[in-house]
Amino acid sequence: SLDNGNGDIVASKKNIYLTDSLGEKILGVRHNNGRDYWVIVRKHRKNEMYAYLITPEGLNISPVVSLVNNSYNFFGDVGQMVSNHQGNKIAEAVSNTSFSGTLSSGIIVYDFDASSGIVSNATIYQSVASGVTPFSFFYACAFSPDDQQLYFGKTYSTQFDYQILQHDMSLWTPTA
Repeated sequence: SLDNGNGDIVASKKNIYLTDSLGEKILGVRHNNGRDYWVIVRKHRKNEMYAYLITPEGLNISPVVSLVNNSYNFFGDVGQMVSNHQGNKIAEAVSNTSFSGTLSSGIIVYDFDASSGIVSNATIYQSVASGVTPFSFFYACAFSPDDQQLYFGKTYSTQFDYQILQHDMSLWTPTA
Protein backbone atom coordinates (compact mmCIF):
# COMPACT_ATOMS: atom_id res chain seq x y z
CA SER A 1 0.00 0.00 0.00
CA LEU A 2 1.02 3.58 -0.47
CA ASP A 3 3.26 5.18 2.19
CA ASN A 4 2.94 2.14 4.47
CA GLY A 5 -0.86 2.38 4.60
CA ASN A 6 -0.98 6.13 5.28
CA GLY A 7 -1.90 6.99 1.70
CA ASP A 8 -0.02 9.06 -0.81
CA ILE A 9 -0.55 11.07 -3.97
CA VAL A 10 0.12 9.16 -7.16
CA ALA A 11 0.92 11.66 -9.92
CA SER A 12 -0.93 9.67 -12.60
CA LYS A 13 -4.05 9.42 -10.43
CA LYS A 14 -4.68 13.01 -9.41
CA ASN A 15 -6.84 15.68 -11.05
CA ILE A 16 -8.99 13.01 -12.72
CA TYR A 17 -12.14 14.37 -14.33
CA LEU A 18 -15.20 12.62 -12.88
CA THR A 19 -18.30 14.56 -13.94
CA ASP A 20 -19.59 18.05 -14.58
CA SER A 21 -22.54 20.20 -13.55
CA LEU A 22 -22.42 19.53 -9.83
CA GLY A 23 -24.17 21.49 -7.14
CA GLU A 24 -22.18 22.84 -4.21
CA LYS A 25 -22.91 19.73 -2.15
CA ILE A 26 -20.35 17.05 -1.32
CA LEU A 27 -20.48 14.50 1.46
CA GLY A 28 -18.31 11.66 2.79
CA VAL A 29 -19.87 8.58 4.42
CA ARG A 30 -18.09 5.51 5.79
CA HIS A 31 -18.90 2.28 3.96
CA ASN A 32 -20.60 -0.46 6.00
CA ASN A 33 -17.38 -2.49 5.83
CA GLY A 34 -15.77 0.09 8.14
CA ARG A 35 -12.80 0.60 5.82
CA ASP A 36 -13.96 2.26 2.61
CA TYR A 37 -15.76 5.55 2.08
CA TRP A 38 -18.39 6.95 -0.23
CA VAL A 39 -18.07 10.47 -1.65
CA ILE A 40 -21.58 11.64 -2.55
CA VAL A 41 -22.27 14.62 -4.80
CA ARG A 42 -25.49 16.24 -6.02
CA LYS A 43 -25.92 16.98 -9.70
CA HIS A 44 -26.86 20.61 -10.34
CA ARG A 45 -30.51 21.01 -11.39
CA LYS A 46 -30.96 17.27 -11.87
CA ASN A 47 -32.59 14.72 -9.60
CA GLU A 48 -29.42 12.67 -9.34
CA MET A 49 -26.85 11.91 -6.68
CA TYR A 50 -23.56 10.25 -7.53
CA ALA A 51 -21.77 8.06 -4.97
CA TYR A 52 -18.09 7.37 -5.66
CA LEU A 53 -16.41 4.55 -3.72
CA ILE A 54 -12.96 5.13 -2.25
CA THR A 55 -11.01 2.02 -1.22
CA PRO A 56 -7.36 1.46 -0.27
CA GLU A 57 -6.77 0.88 -3.99
CA GLY A 58 -8.09 4.35 -4.84
CA LEU A 59 -11.18 6.02 -6.27
CA ASN A 60 -13.66 4.07 -8.37
CA ILE A 61 -14.46 6.54 -11.18
CA SER A 62 -17.75 4.78 -12.03
CA PRO A 63 -20.32 6.20 -9.61
CA VAL A 64 -23.47 4.63 -8.25
CA VAL A 65 -26.15 6.94 -9.70
CA SER A 66 -29.36 7.37 -7.70
CA LEU A 67 -32.45 9.14 -9.04
CA VAL A 68 -33.84 11.15 -6.13
CA ASN A 69 -37.03 13.10 -5.35
CA ASN A 70 -38.31 13.16 -8.94
CA SER A 71 -41.91 13.70 -7.86
CA TYR A 72 -40.96 16.86 -5.96
CA ASN A 73 -39.28 18.65 -8.90
CA PHE A 74 -36.84 19.88 -6.27
CA PHE A 75 -33.45 20.22 -7.90
CA GLY A 76 -31.20 21.36 -5.09
CA ASP A 77 -29.40 24.45 -6.38
CA VAL A 78 -27.81 25.58 -3.13
CA GLY A 79 -27.71 24.40 0.46
CA GLN A 80 -25.96 21.89 2.66
CA MET A 81 -26.04 18.08 2.55
CA VAL A 82 -25.07 15.99 5.61
CA SER A 83 -25.29 12.40 6.81
CA ASN A 84 -26.26 11.13 10.21
CA HIS A 85 -23.63 9.41 12.35
CA GLN A 86 -24.92 5.93 11.52
CA GLY A 87 -24.45 6.69 7.82
CA ASN A 88 -27.95 5.52 6.87
CA LYS A 89 -29.67 8.93 6.43
CA ILE A 90 -28.82 12.00 4.38
CA ALA A 91 -30.40 15.38 5.02
CA GLU A 92 -30.37 18.07 2.34
CA ALA A 93 -31.24 21.72 2.71
CA VAL A 94 -32.52 22.79 -0.70
CA SER A 95 -33.07 26.27 -2.04
CA ASN A 96 -33.96 26.79 -5.65
CA THR A 97 -34.59 30.37 -6.64
CA SER A 98 -34.92 30.03 -10.40
CA PHE A 99 -37.94 27.81 -11.04
CA SER A 100 -41.21 29.62 -10.34
CA GLY A 101 -44.29 27.57 -9.62
CA THR A 102 -42.40 24.73 -7.96
CA LEU A 103 -41.31 24.13 -4.41
CA SER A 104 -38.50 26.56 -3.84
CA SER A 105 -36.93 25.69 -0.50
CA GLY A 106 -37.04 22.85 2.00
CA ILE A 107 -35.42 20.06 3.96
CA ILE A 108 -35.31 16.60 2.36
CA VAL A 109 -34.27 13.44 4.21
CA TYR A 110 -33.14 10.35 2.26
CA ASP A 111 -32.24 6.78 3.14
CA PHE A 112 -28.66 5.83 2.30
CA ASP A 113 -27.39 2.28 1.86
CA ALA A 114 -23.74 2.47 2.93
CA SER A 115 -23.06 -0.97 1.40
CA SER A 116 -24.33 -0.25 -2.11
CA GLY A 117 -24.08 3.57 -2.30
CA ILE A 118 -27.77 3.93 -3.21
CA VAL A 119 -29.69 7.03 -2.10
CA SER A 120 -33.47 6.47 -1.93
CA ASN A 121 -36.81 7.35 -0.32
CA ALA A 122 -36.72 11.14 -0.52
CA THR A 123 -39.04 12.68 2.06
CA ILE A 124 -39.70 16.39 2.35
CA TYR A 125 -40.05 17.46 5.98
CA GLN A 126 -40.19 21.20 5.59
CA SER A 127 -41.00 23.10 2.42
CA VAL A 128 -42.04 26.50 1.16
CA ALA A 129 -43.64 27.13 -2.23
CA SER A 130 -42.32 29.89 -4.45
CA GLY A 131 -44.18 33.18 -4.43
CA VAL A 132 -44.77 33.12 -0.66
CA THR A 133 -43.90 36.39 1.08
CA PRO A 134 -41.77 36.61 3.07
CA PHE A 135 -39.76 33.98 1.24
CA SER A 136 -38.26 31.34 3.58
CA PHE A 137 -34.83 30.14 2.64
CA PHE A 138 -33.31 26.91 4.01
CA TYR A 139 -29.56 26.47 3.72
CA ALA A 140 -27.83 24.55 6.54
CA CYS A 141 -28.62 21.32 8.37
CA ALA A 142 -26.99 18.94 10.88
CA PHE A 143 -27.86 15.81 12.84
CA SER A 144 -27.46 15.62 16.62
CA PRO A 145 -24.78 13.22 17.97
CA ASP A 146 -27.47 10.61 18.73
CA ASP A 147 -29.15 11.13 15.31
CA GLN A 148 -32.52 11.78 16.99
CA GLN A 149 -32.66 15.50 16.16
CA LEU A 150 -32.19 17.36 12.91
CA TYR A 151 -31.17 20.99 13.13
CA PHE A 152 -31.60 23.34 10.19
CA GLY A 153 -31.21 27.00 9.45
CA LYS A 154 -34.01 29.12 7.99
CA THR A 155 -34.12 32.78 7.09
CA TYR A 156 -36.78 35.12 5.71
CA SER A 157 -35.99 37.27 2.70
CA THR A 158 -37.68 40.41 4.02
CA GLN A 159 -36.37 40.22 7.58
CA PHE A 160 -32.83 38.86 7.26
CA ASP A 161 -33.62 37.00 10.47
CA TYR A 162 -31.79 33.68 10.71
CA GLN A 163 -33.31 30.94 12.85
CA ILE A 164 -31.93 27.56 13.90
CA LEU A 165 -34.71 25.03 14.33
CA GLN A 166 -34.60 21.61 15.99
CA HIS A 167 -36.90 18.74 15.08
CA ASP A 168 -37.24 15.29 16.60
CA MET A 169 -36.79 12.82 13.73
CA SER A 170 -39.12 10.27 15.34
CA LEU A 171 -42.02 12.75 15.45
CA TRP A 172 -41.75 14.15 11.95
CA THR A 173 -44.21 13.24 9.27
CA PRO A 174 -43.60 14.04 5.62
CA THR A 175 -45.37 16.90 3.87
CA ALA A 176 -46.82 16.58 0.39
